[in-house]
Amino acid sequence: MFRGRKETGYLPAPGPREEAIHEFPEDIFTKEQRKKGAVCLHALCAIYMFYALALVCDDYFVPSLEKISENLQLSEDVAGATFMAAGSSAPELFTSLIGQ
Repeated sequence: MFRGRKETGYLPAPGPREEAIHEFPEDIFTKEQRKKGAVCLHALCAIYMFYALALVCDDYFVPSLEKISENLQLSEDVAGATFMAAGSSAPELFTSLIGQ
């Protein structure tokens, strides 16, 4: 018959998920505060950050993309596909290189 963990005393070693969960910073709100509506502040902060990101992209990223594609004589479609992909993947690339 099948015997469970309690009967065998076997507990698997903690995997990466169990260890990594303790590396996150603590939340500034308690669990009770989050239940009473503080989670709305998290949502508002996320919306504000997405709005700020959109402003920065419109003011800086798009004009610089236009200048680069103009200097390299690329069509808008090619420049958009190439540089937008590179720009959106660059943070992950640098994070993985620095994290090694």
